[in-house]
Amino acid sequence: MGRIFDLSAVKDGEVLGALQGCCLLAPNVPIARRTLKKWLDLPSLDGVNRAVKSGWLNEEPGGAVSIHPVIAAVVRREAMPGEDVIDALAEQLRRDMIPGMTEVFTTKLPVLEHAIALDDALGSHALRTENYGNMLGQMGYLLLEQAKYENALAYMERGVKIEEQVLGIEHRETATSYNNIGAVYREQGNHAQALKWFQKALKVREKVLGPEHPDTATSYNNIGAVYREQGNHAQALEWFQKALKVMEKVLGPEHPDTASSYNNIGETYRRQGDYAQASEWFEKALKVREKVLGPEHPDTAISYNNIGTVYREQGNHVQALEWLEKALKVWEKVLGSEHPNTAATYHNIGTVYCAQGDYAEALQWLEKALAVRSNVLGPEHPLTKTTQWWIDYAHKKMNGG
Repeated sequence: MGRIFDLSAVKDGEVLGALQGCCLLAPNVPIARRTLKKWLDLPSLDGVNRAVKSGWLNEEPGGAVSIHPVIAAVVRREAMPGEDVIDALAEQLRRDMIPGMTEVFTTKLPVLEHAIALDDALGSHALRTENYGNMLGQMGYLLLEQAKYENALAYMERGVKIEEQVLGIEHRETATSYNNIGAVYREQGNHAQALKWFQKALKVREKVLGPEHPDTATSYNNIGAVYREQGNHAQALEWFQKALKVMEKVLGPEHPDTASSYNNIGETYRRQGDYAQASEWFEKALKVREKVLGPEHPDTAISYNNIGTVYREQGNHVQALEWLEKALKVWEKVLGSEHPNTAATYHNIGTVYCAQGDYAEALQWLEKALAVRSNVLGPEHPLTKTTQWWIDYAHKKMNGG
């Protein structure tokens, strides 16, 4: 390997600097030149351009560049960049993995690929700095959004250990990690662990940020969601109302986070069977989401799905299917067919067909939901068991039960 790619022949410091940065990123994955310049904090692209011209980097369509995995391995072995370069790169990747207010998390997955490559390249030599810990946490967040819960938790736990050591337990970033770990447990159906981590985050946020900060309100919302899942609707509404009061005051009524509070309150009323109140709150959430996020954002699809479930429970099957199919169109386009949110809509459509007595059609949708939920959430997750119950019910009805 060393004989084929003799790094000692590279006398150009700018070329070597470009190679040292690229060797930490995902090989054979195109990176826009301007992105590479920012990530590596290069004074110009001259070194990158000369590296391409001399064959050390590959020219990709659209003017992007990439590095061959063999060349990357040679550079890491013979000229591994210093910790300051790695730390700065980690911070740049973290920043570029954070979705903007109206962005969908899927737009950040190409950056996640490079962050994973960086962490894999370092292995046991991974840094224990604030920037690196924060990067690990953001990697975990994007994996959480993809419903890759075990991987998400692994990165988050590594990140929070670094943050606790470097920043301390009473720091905003540490609290964010506590919150996100709680979110993983919530999605896995582990309510006790979710509540534990959400309360840890809240304790820090109330002390460091105060009770009227949006992050603190997010904790109120998350704690309310756990109580709702446990069937404690009165407690849930109390926490959701606390969150809403802060969101409307600090962020205003037309902010996506405020819309999430509207949605949470609506879902609680729906589960209590108060469909008039549920519809009112769901419509408020939808109005904000369509205006601010657009009709093809995952949060907007949540509203479509939730409005559909209200119509289902009111016996308006035609309207229910119309809204659920709108949700499904977004889910499948943005998140794919193997995401729990997509499975939720498969499940909901199946239950509508059950209500109509079309059990054969219902089973097609319910079995699609079960396949995803079993694979992603596991057979013991409450949502998986709920879908299995409906499948058993449909079979029983088809057999005259």
